[in-house]
Amino acid sequence: MIYRCPYCQTETGEEKIPVCPSCGKKLNYKERRTPAQRREDKLKIKLLERESLQKRSAFDSVATSNFLRNPRVLLWAVFILALLAFMVYKAAKQGDPTEDIRRARMQIRVDTIAVALARYHFHTGQWPPEHVGLNALIRDDGSEGWFGPYITDHRQLPLQEMNPDSWQQPYVYRLNEDGKPVLFSMGPDMTADTADDIHANPAAFVLRDMNWTNEWVRAEERLPIRVNIMPRQ
Repeated sequence: MIYRCPYCQTETGEEKIPVCPSCGKKLNYKERRTPAQRREDKLKIKLLERESLQKRSAFDSVATSNFLRNPRVLLWAVFILALLAFMVYKAAKQGDPTEDIRRARMQIRVDTIAVALARYHFHTGQWPPEHVGLNALIRDDGSEGWFGPYITDHRQLPLQEMNPDSWQQPYVYRLNEDGKPVLFSMGPDMTADTADDIHANPAAFVLRDMNWTNEWVRAEERLPIRVNIMPRQ
């Protein structure tokens, strides 16, 4: 059997070696099991799950019965319900915090895109050109070492275009004079370079440790179904 590096596709020979001689990345080999061994493992897991479920059901029925009869539990339940009712009343009086929640979620999304840009930079040695923009994270822009897509949807499937922010506006991406990236959402006023802009955390652009990138695998292997990643036309 001839082994092949999953990163650069270089044939490494018939013996398992710890590091690829071509790209220098660590190689992990999965032990192959026979169909009979896999079936036996699944059967053991099902038996253990069934036994655990039976024991848990028996324990829960006894514990629940004793728990609900305890007067202290009933008093605590009344107290918690009263506290929740008071908190709902206060929240209704202070107004709907929808905008704050939206900004908090947008901060997470902007930081996630910044992390994807950092991975792109690690693999290609450069930041996406401004004329390509964030689409370089979802389609191969021809840069050597591109290992995307670096952004996928909630089903881990590739996007056709970069999604807009919470206010249905595109993210602002550009490069400073020193070549460093700038990324932000224009916020509720939908105007760039104003006080309510939501900027990416600068730490998100910085490489944190080698496992963060060395364990990154080829895009086709990360997707739940096999999808051909077409290069940018």
